[in-house]
Amino acid sequence: MPEAISTIKPTRIELLRLRRREIIAKKGRDILQEKLDALTILYEEKKAERITSEKEIKRVSDLAYNALKKAGMMCGFENLREISYAAGSLPDITMDTTRVAGVKIPKIHYSVPFPGERDYSFIGTSGAADEAVEKFKELLSLCIRHAEISGTEQSLFFEISSCRRRVNALTGIVIPSLAKTGRYIEMHLEEREREDLFRRKRTKQLILHKEQGKQDAKTI
Repeated sequence: MPEAISTIKPTRIELLRLRRREIIAKKGRDILQEKLDALTILYEEKKAERITSEKEIKRVSDLAYNALKKAGMMCGFENLREISYAAGSLPDITMDTTRVAGVKIPKIHYSVPFPGERDYSFIGTSGAADEAVEKFKELLSLCIRHAEISGTEQSLFFEISSCRRRVNALTGIVIPSLAKTGRYIEMHLEEREREDLFRRKRTKQLILHKEQGKQDAKTI
């Protein structure tokens, strides 16, 4: 159970400050909750996209390796190895970040050779080798895209976890503690008012009693 804030003095000014803090905390909690809901929706979308991407990578990977086996059988694996030495290097890949819903997510920039573009001679090759090349180009693009999706999903997961902790802290600790402290101050002020009222009544009674005594003395 959240405890009242013992360091706050039970005065009306502090009570007003507490009420303002409670209102601000509730508004902050509501804003964070809206952000959490939006991030959760986006996270679920990226999660589904990542699962679809994994399936597509598996499908294209099977096709690529089957095409490679076929090309090896038709051209000879040694000849295929010689051809591979003429292949170009991997595309330039650069990393950057962008923001989605206030969250930094990775952005990968790359360029894969156009379909049909060749770095090797057509001599000693076959259509099976060309098909294998195209499938591996497609697989490379899918893998790079998958890395970006996975990084985005992970970034969103960490932000959701942080946001949820803050919402839970405000909902379960900060706001109840402020409310409890406010009730404590209200009770303290009410008790003080009752004591003041009792003292005023008692003082009034004593004054009346004293005046009555003076009047009785004059009568005698």
